[in-house]
Amino acid sequence: LACPSCMRKNRVGDYKAIFYDEYEDFIGKSPERDVSSVSDIQDENGQVAVIYADGNNMGNIVMNINSPFEHMYFSRRLDYVTKSSVYRAIHKVMEDKARFEAIALGGDDVFIIVPGDTSLEITNEIINAFDKSFEGLISMSAGVCIAKHSTPIRSMLGVAQAKMKIAKDLVRNKGLREGTVDIDIIQSNINLDLNSKKFSLFPVESSRLARFIEVIKNMKRSSEINRSQLYKLRHAYEKMKKVPYEFQLFYMYQTKRLSNQYSLLTARLFDIKPDKFSGLIENNDLSSKETFISPWNDIILLWDCIGGA
Repeated sequence: LACPSCMRKNRVGDYKAIFYDEYEDFIGKSPERDVSSVSDIQDENGQVAVIYADGNNMGNIVMNINSPFEHMYFSRRLDYVTKSSVYRAIHKVMEDKARFEAIALGGDDVFIIVPGDTSLEITNEIINAFDKSFEGLISMSAGVCIAKHSTPIRSMLGVAQAKMKIAKDLVRNKGLREGTVDIDIIQSNINLDLNSKKFSLFPVESSRLARFIEVIKNMKRSSEINRSQLYKLRHAYEKMKKVPYEFQLFYMYQTKRLSNQYSLLTARLFDIKPDKFSGLIENNDLSSKETFISPWNDIILLWDCIGGA
């Protein structure tokens, strides 16, 4: 006989093994199975991420199903596509070093834990694969919460769920046919505020997230991009926020003195020509009092959340 605690651990271990077996069935390779705790998933910065995702437009699809057989087929296809999208995304980003924890995975629901510096790429790959499988009739929105591995998963889940709802609102409000993402980074477990907004440019469409990933990787590769200079730009904007044109003059002076790589790379996020980019972008949100938006805080926050180069 086993004590209740040991029995529970054994059952949880068996349940976890199901996802690892499924991963191997889809990929043909086994993930790293020595994941006994969330700490084993942390990246080089000690961070992990909760990805919480859900399908969009599911109600309309289900309402138009006319028979139990169609419903059965749709349910099985949905389950297959979701699992395939998740497992292939994990393998594509982490390759033979794949390590993850799946808490819930099936239907159109995704609740997984991955290393922090792989989370945005994995999320984007999941959404792209899911959306493509259903040709835009159904898309997927995700909330991502990144924090130190010691952060309670319950807290991270609450943040990820809140961010997913915001991402889904973007789909509804804009009538999008592609998935969306919103993210948050927990920097302290004290006075956690689910309504706080650290990022200026999120939530975003998955296509915009892909640009963020590309731009930050290129910044990391470039010998002309100095991370301390990014902090300097963020600090300068905070000081000159009420006089944005003053910041733009400061930005143009700094980049002329240092390198045009700051404009060449950052301008790609917004589909504008580098010579037309002056450190800020115009705010198209008519309900906002701010004329411009700064991308520098977002770039700094995302820097450690996108690994490699």
